[in-house]
Amino acid sequence: MTIGLGSQRVRVGFALVTLELLAGCGTVTFSAPSGSADGSVDGSPTRDASRDQATGDALRPPKDAARDGEIRLDAGLPHAEAGAPCDLAGLAIGCVAPDTGVFVAPSGTDSTPGGTQASPFKTLGFALKNLDMTKRIFACAATFPETLNVATAYDGVAVRGGFACPGSPNPWTFTGTKTVLAPTTDPPLILQNLMIGAVFTDLELDGPNSPNPGGLSIAVYAQGAGPSHFTRCNLIGGTGGLGASMTGTSGSSPANGGKAPTGSSGAGSPTCTCVESIGGMGGNGGLLNTAPPAMNGSPGSPSEDGGAGGVVGATPCSGKQGLTGGSGPGGDGAAAPGTLSSGGWLPTTGHAGMQGGAGQGGGGGAGGTGVPLYGGCSGGCGGCGGAPGQGGQSGGSSFGLLSIGSAVELDNCVVAGGTGGMGGAGGPGGDGQMPGAGGAPSATGACAGGGGGRGGSGGAGGGGAGGDSYGVASFGGVPQNLGMTSVYSAGMAGLGGDPGGAGATHGASGQASPSVAF
Repeated sequence: MTIGLGSQRVRVGFALVTLELLAGCGTVTFSAPSGSADGSVDGSPTRDASRDQATGDALRPPKDAARDGEIRLDAGLPHAEAGAPCDLAGLAIGCVAPDTGVFVAPSGTDSTPGGTQASPFKTLGFALKNLDMTKRIFACAATFPETLNVATAYDGVAVRGGFACPGSPNPWTFTGTKTVLAPTTDPPLILQNLMIGAVFTDLELDGPNSPNPGGLSIAVYAQGAGPSHFTRCNLIGGTGGLGASMTGTSGSSPANGGKAPTGSSGAGSPTCTCVESIGGMGGNGGLLNTAPPAMNGSPGSPSEDGGAGGVVGATPCSGKQGLTGGSGPGGDGAAAPGTLSSGGWLPTTGHAGMQGGAGQGGGGGAGGTGVPLYGGCSGGCGGCGGAPGQGGQSGGSSFGLLSIGSAVELDNCVVAGGTGGMGGAGGPGGDGQMPGAGGAPSATGACAGGGGGRGGSGGAGGGGAGGDSYGVASFGGVPQNLGMTSVYSAGMAGLGGDPGGAGATHGASGQASPSVAF
């Protein structure tokens, strides 16, 4: 999934547009040909030189100045080095006036009125819901164990960290120490459905170690987020969750046995759970050389070499044992832990094995030839095949930035993936069902049915893939590394999970790369 972080492009369809920058910090004028078809602006921005001394450089740095029609959301807030004198007129990043936004510190209180330097809010989430007209949040250089969810209602917000906290010698002055967001479950920053975008400066966003099986660790998640911009931020992924290992399926109760005959008629086939594995019927009894003659027992199904019916006059005259079902093939391990698409991250698992084959039904006993006449007993049901072993869950991946359909810009940032989780082991296949016994004669002279064959074992499941580690992963728009000033790196990918048994395969190990576009 993708994060939208970058500059807001303002497109206009008339000849001349004048935009006042935030807090009156300089004027930018854009000229464009009248009636442009796409409403884009052709000319370069020009600065009101008479106000430069008072305001500082209110425009994008020179390397970006040629990008026509583009306004930075942090226009009017030039960077001030730590310890630099305050320039309240220019609203330098290192110096903030009391009425330029809302303020947040752990020592504050989440109640209104509040959000001032003297009475800051306690959490960034509360500040986001109580923005003033400037849409700026100033956070002191402390750790906030929370997730900041920037959605449509907060489009255009700017969150700035790195300020001295209340109680320090010079509160609300720029220190250069980053403000840390470090929640325990969700990503520290989520951006969704933004048109204008957002600005973030001097923050460290620490993705949590996932507590969930196969869970992702993400520092910044953006989906459908408009142009948003990160400056001097660290986006650090944590450790993905271990993939869950699968367990085997326990065997079921034995299949039904064969029936004893009633009088001279052979016993009918029993009711079997697996319809393809039925015991053969017993043959009808009869006197030798007298019509109607005694009959052989029917073979069990499916028709194979085993499970033959009993033969009249043979010793013994009972039906034969059914054959054991074949074992199911094992499943392949997962080739990758997942993929990124417009719908988000789609995780994978190892492939399940195949169900074991059903055992053959036992053959029916032959009809008796003595007096009194007795029919043959029917064969027992074959056991059903064992259930397939399920594939292991893939390990969770780790991302510094996961961006889907967003325009993200990174300026002097560190973006690092963490450690991918190990893939889970596949499950062993279930044991085949025990067969039913052949029908037992209740009188001398009747022939017994053959027992059914046991069901074959299910195939084992393949292992889950190891989790990936990516600094930046994107779909539908690659984040921009402005001036190649940001550093991307990957951590360690997870190992693939073990197969559940013979015939199945290991999951693939994860991939590790500073950046990837799906």
